[in-house]
Amino acid sequence: MTRISPGAKGCTNGPPAEMLSQYGAGELEHRSGDSIRDHLEECHECRREVEAWRTLSGILGDLPTAPPPSGLVDQVLDRTPHRPVVPRLPVFEKAARGAEAGRRGLLGRSWLVAGSKLLSPLSKALRGDEHLDSGLVEDLADSVAAAAGAIQAESHTLECELCADKLGRARATVHILDRLGHLETPPGFTDRVMCAVEEAATASERASLPDRAMRRLRRLSVSSVVPDTMEGWGRLGGLALTPAVCIGLVAHTLIAHPTLTLSDLLAYASLRITELGTGLASELTDSATGLVGALSTSLAWVVTGVALYTLVCLLSARTIYLWARPIDGGKTRVPD
Repeated sequence: MTRISPGAKGCTNGPPAEMLSQYGAGELEHRSGDSIRDHLEECHECRREVEAWRTLSGILGDLPTAPPPSGLVDQVLDRTPHRPVVPRLPVFEKAARGAEAGRRGLLGRSWLVAGSKLLSPLSKALRGDEHLDSGLVEDLADSVAAAAGAIQAESHTLECELCADKLGRARATVHILDRLGHLETPPGFTDRVMCAVEEAATASERASLPDRAMRRLRRLSVSSVVPDTMEGWGRLGGLALTPAVCIGLVAHTLIAHPTLTLSDLLAYASLRITELGTGLASELTDSATGLVGALSTSLAWVVTGVALYTLVCLLSARTIYLWARPIDGGKTRVPD
């Protein structure tokens, strides 16, 4: 947002200082100037501000223009590090070499190449009623244009002042850019950068392996709990409604049978749970006794159980490693 400066000091409803300065310099439009002129007839502070701006504008207009001292550009370029200037061939010398190459092509088997040089598309922009194309001017300034097109362009600049001025400015720019230096990296810089990148990638891979494994396990756990099909949502809804149905049945039983009290129901449930726990404990005890007896009589069963347990552990570890392993094999490849 542009900040508008307040008007003259002591005037609260006057125009901004920018408009007063433009009015004093005579740069405002007719309509805006009329509104400010009407305001100046009533406001002494703004009128004094405009007179000050007019005085300052007159003083600045009487000052002579101060061009830069001679040789300033050369001094700046001399203090700028630069590489040696590559000598460029004159246009006519390049044209002579192009003509010689065309003559050899016509005498030999490559007459199509010479004909393509003479019938270059650059000649389309060299008609008398058109100016030189910007790309052609840049090629001429950089001495990369075709020989035939360069000759015609040079002849066009002799007749067109606009194209001659454009070509002169382009050549001056190219000359200044050629004298500027180019940054060069110290020896071994690329190797040091690549070593640092490889070490950082290896450390990041080692540090992020447990994190990736935990994230993968969280995603698997969430995806296993939250279903993505109608059948899965139906099963989840059934599991959620089962406790409510059980509570409803218990309440209906208590209400439909007034003689059945809650204490009697709890006593019956406790008895059944106790009997079920006792039976389960006895079954587990008998099974454990039989298993220990069988293992004590057969050493092969013990070895088989240990082998199966070890195999399951190895498969689990390999599964977790494959989940946490990146797609590219766990290695960061750096192009040569």
